[in-house]
Amino acid sequence: MKMKKQFAAFLALLMLFCVLAVPAWADIGPKPTVDLTFKGLEGQQYAVALISRREDTPNPWMGDGWDAYDPEDGKQENWQALHDYVDPDGCKFGGYWEECGATHHFRWDYRAPSRFKILIWLEDTQTYLVSEELNRYAFDAYFTVQYTPAGALQVKRSYDYTWELISLVSRVVLTIAIELAIAWLIGWRTRRSVHILLWTNVVTQLGLNIALNVINYLEGSLAFAFSFFGLELIVFVVEGIVYQYLLSYKSKMAKTWQVWLYAFGANAASLLLGFKLAQWIPGIF
Repeated sequence: MKMKKQFAAFLALLMLFCVLAVPAWADIGPKPTVDLTFKGLEGQQYAVALISRREDTPNPWMGDGWDAYDPEDGKQENWQALHDYVDPDGCKFGGYWEECGATHHFRWDYRAPSRFKILIWLEDTQTYLVSEELNRYAFDAYFTVQYTPAGALQVKRSYDYTWELISLVSRVVLTIAIELAIAWLIGWRTRRSVHILLWTNVVTQLGLNIALNVINYLEGSLAFAFSFFGLELIVFVVEGIVYQYLLSYKSKMAKTWQVWLYAFGANAASLLLGFKLAQWIPGIF
């Protein structure tokens, strides 16, 4: 009886802590981005823009005065050259540009076009470099642009899939470790119970994190945040059902209310610690 009370008190305290400790913040929401890194243009002064068809660029970037020259952006002659470029496929200057000779980096971080060409204006030779038409393949699309000795541009996707895989595996391992540690603290230490908890979490956490990675890749962090809580609820229900069947009904190792309380408390704890971890190591989420 004492063990039951300790179990209930521990999880009740944990749930209260989770509810009170989760931070709140507001944001107008992330927008699709295109990020370019240039190689082979070292020592040259050049300006860069993305040109696209009107239907591929969200307003207000095309027209309505958004393509007017702003002295703070750079030299007027560079803006004029990008503005006046005539593309044979009908792509047009969208208004946003950068001088990249010092940084060799370009980033359109607010409503980047879905299809576009990379337009480069070389100041010294007064010539244009233009890529083939490209797709913004992810919500945050990264490209490496190589200038070849023949005067062409070779563009490759450079999204960091390796780090995404490391991040995914880290989240899964940490979540499983947290939930097994809680099970150990409340006395679920038999080999059978550990195996049930371990393999249930492997399946649910892999499914959850793969789904979240795909959502973040295609739709961005805001869609990730909205999906996160719904998918976490599904994980809680699935784990509760599995634990009820295997730990309560089949093996009589715990009461029904205990397995459901554990499923809720363990997921709430891993959720809370995940928020804290994201603050300490932002890149892991």
